[in-house]
Amino acid sequence: MLGLAPTARMGNTQLEASRTLSFQALRDSLKSLLKKSGKPYGLLLHDISGGFTYTGRDLPQSFRVEPLYVSQIFADGSPDRVVRGVDAVGTPLVSLRQILAAGNDPAVFNGYCGAESGWIPVSAIAPSLLLESMEFESRAKDQNLPPILPPPESVNSNLSNKELQKSAEKLLQKSQKNNPPIKQSLASQNEISKKLDQDTVMRTLTKELGRSMTKLHLPGNPSPYFLSYLLWDMKSYHMQASLGSIEFSGYDRDHLAQVDLRVGDYRQDNSNFQGGLVFGPHLRSPLPQENDTTLLAQSLWAITDAKYKVALEEIAQKKAFLTNHHDLDTLPDFSKQKAMQNISGDG
Repeated sequence: MLGLAPTARMGNTQLEASRTLSFQALRDSLKSLLKKSGKPYGLLLHDISGGFTYTGRDLPQSFRVEPLYVSQIFADGSPDRVVRGVDAVGTPLVSLRQILAAGNDPAVFNGYCGAESGWIPVSAIAPSLLLESMEFESRAKDQNLPPILPPPESVNSNLSNKELQKSAEKLLQKSQKNNPPIKQSLASQNEISKKLDQDTVMRTLTKELGRSMTKLHLPGNPSPYFLSYLLWDMKSYHMQASLGSIEFSGYDRDHLAQVDLRVGDYRQDNSNFQGGLVFGPHLRSPLPQENDTTLLAQSLWAITDAKYKVALEEIAQKKAFLTNHHDLDTLPDFSKQKAMQNISGDG
């Protein structure tokens, strides 16, 4: 790429062996090697999705191969058994010395090589190989729970305006629970219902927000006491020039959702705490480019579910920290304000 330092890249690679064996002969050789070394089984990598290596001087030189299909080959002749969640790792030179034999079945692997100068298509042609030893490690496993709520129904269902208005009123009452009564300036119910009916995006937001506030709950944990959706639809143009000449220019469009979900109460919730490291959705999560109501509802459902689980972890860590630091938390995390409602389908 123009302007970047030259970088050595992987090219098309072909491996050939002067003496080869059939695939079945390689399997038999593996079983003989297992019996000789006293090991109960070996691993057979049928196919891989790719891998990566690093050969710079600032980090250890190593590689990882990410298999798609691995099976155990038993020394006693037991049937093969599929193995899941393993990656092959090692250092290049040591692993090359472990090759004992090669097959007569060359195959092509097509992939991409990524580096500082971008991604380029590459191909490798190699036969099956028998290695005396190779190191494997367990693949990182996602510990996230499945979604709490079922996927949202189509927003184009026959949900009446009256039901939408009733849902909005319930949300307002829940958010003001234990609050003193306050006067509110609201549009008429007919006007609100009309706006909700005209704006399909607002219908989607109202329905999914109401469903999450009333049903999103993990047993033994608090439910959300506050939830808000903010959608961003941004277009940007950028250009860079030097010495009177344009180097590059482009156009971007970002469609993002900002979800604020809080558990606990106004006095103490999961916000305003940096003591723990909790992985979850970013501040603004990407959405489909078009305002398709079904895709929008699916995205909000997934983001809200992730936000809720992260909020539960955050408030648990916060309470544990404050147990030993009583005097550090003196101000409420969230303030109570008069609710205002403005629903508009314009723009």
